[in-house]
Amino acid sequence: MFAKRLNRVLSAVGASPSDIARSVGCDRSNVSRMCGGVRVPKKGASSSRRLVDGIYAFASENGCVPALCSLIGCAPDEADVYIRQRLIDWLYEGVNTLPATPRKVKKQAPYAQFGGRFNAVMELAELSNVRFGKLLNLDASYISRFRNGLRSPASNPQMVDDISSVLLKRLTEQNRLSEFAALAGASVEGHLEEDEAFFLIRSWLFDTGRDDKTPEVQKLLENIESFVHQDAVSLPNAEEAAKRILLHAGERIYYGIDGLRNAVLRLISGVLRDGIKELLLYSDQSLEWMNGDKEFNSRLFSLLLACLSNGTKIRIIHNIDRAAGESFGAIYNWLPLYMSGGITSFYFRRQNQSRFSYTLALCPGYACVEGGGLVGGENEHGIYRYDTDAEILNAHCAAFEVMIANSKPLVKVYESDDAERLAAMGGGAMSVIGSSLPVSVMPDETLRRMLLRSGASEEEGRKMRAVLNARRSILEKNLSGGYMRLCGVLADKKSVAAGEVYVDLPGVRVFYTPEEYADQVRGVLSLMDNYPNFRFFVMPEAAFENVQISVTESSIAISRLKEPRISFLVTHAYLREVFAAFVGSIEERCIKDEKEARRRLEEYL
Repeated sequence: MFAKRLNRVLSAVGASPSDIARSVGCDRSNVSRMCGGVRVPKKGASSSRRLVDGIYAFASENGCVPALCSLIGCAPDEADVYIRQRLIDWLYEGVNTLPATPRKVKKQAPYAQFGGRFNAVMELAELSNVRFGKLLNLDASYISRFRNGLRSPASNPQMVDDISSVLLKRLTEQNRLSEFAALAGASVEGHLEEDEAFFLIRSWLFDTGRDDKTPEVQKLLENIESFVHQDAVSLPNAEEAAKRILLHAGERIYYGIDGLRNAVLRLISGVLRDGIKELLLYSDQSLEWMNGDKEFNSRLFSLLLACLSNGTKIRIIHNIDRAAGESFGAIYNWLPLYMSGGITSFYFRRQNQSRFSYTLALCPGYACVEGGGLVGGENEHGIYRYDTDAEILNAHCAAFEVMIANSKPLVKVYESDDAERLAAMGGGAMSVIGSSLPVSVMPDETLRRMLLRSGASEEEGRKMRAVLNARRSILEKNLSGGYMRLCGVLADKKSVAAGEVYVDLPGVRVFYTPEEYADQVRGVLSLMDNYPNFRFFVMPEAAFENVQISVTESSIAISRLKEPRISFLVTHAYLREVFAAFVGSIEERCIKDEKEARRRLEEYL
């Protein structure tokens, strides 16, 4: 009965399980299990309340409260609290939610996420953000993001150990280890040994579950935010990387993993030397051949980056396995190449475990390296051919195009905001995590004053107006096609008054005046007044200073907000699901109450 009625509710408000999961802030599979009757949350439990709150929020945002009220039998002008309660009662009519046999309820940990736990132990240890930051040689704002749950050190194992060590030392000095054990819900008898206490602190703080992908998401975003150009990366000179291997230019057959490395370096050296404009890559064998030798890896990347700088376009097919987390590795391991804008990637989803592996590096009309061996035995017994015969190259080209046709895009790289624009073309719901107020609501007159004050040239002014119009188009597309949630940070009032708040527009360096910042605030308030499907959530502080994340039902857009300004569009279903969960966790840390959000915005007027 519950599942049937839940599906009727979703149909009435025009929502999918994914929509409600986003509104609730949980994984889509949780709502799907409820819709399928696999799981019926207990009436009155937190999960049932969150479900009802999520349904009502979605209905409110999309103007569907009258349809919802018509279904459950109440008037749409009733108070919110009454409608929610009526929805709970209607969903559970005739449902026996009591367990068949009494079950011992496991006591829940007082803090379910890292941010809450970290904040609790910081308070117990009487540590401020500044003091703790100095002990770890980290900025206090970084510690603040940890406490607010906007960031986690889980992607950096060394930092995890350092945090645990500092806390252990502090709690030991204050003789508060027993208090911490009680906070963590641990049963400890007698004195805690140092190793045991360290393990308890580490495991309690960073116990997010084996299926939590937050560290991978965060690592990718951190790599994008902190990326530096090739000249700042420690890589060998491309000519020197190629010189040694050119001595083997006459070989046709290469054996083992070292042979494969030599053959690939020979091929790419030739691509660089002769200015070949296309390189096709595929490998389904263990990436040990590429990543297992640091010297080879640095030489390979040096050559590939040099080729890309010379205009070579690379198409690569990744073999990725969701369970192994390779979908993330396929991106951040190749990030320097993606940032060049000259690489297009695809993915195969690994379906079966073959006994044999295959690798192909191909330059149409020039040469190729292809071959493989028994899985696990390629290191010594793999056989790889270096071919230049035209018929062989044409056959490999045809085979590669068949593989492309059976692959799906993994990452598309664009300049500036193009990825966000393309993500918005899908319509439907969009959640955006930014670091400031959206410039898309900026009046033309405000931009004109800014450009005049900055001394921008006429050409720079045209570019800025084009950027502003493009962002307005993205906003209008989303507001006309679905609902939009924007998580933004309100600037410090003293910084605004001092003219220290930077405007997020590429090409010119300009700062808000208090009047101009107030114009931005009025623009956000106008959206809240005129679009019931627009919500503005106030973030306590920016999760990332120079990265914006936009998540829709079908894609992710990740935009880097400093030079090189570049955006990534990812449509891989699993990555979208993981990023949606990550964005949902950020939203949970925001002020979502509309009245409170308005109050905070109006303080700037």
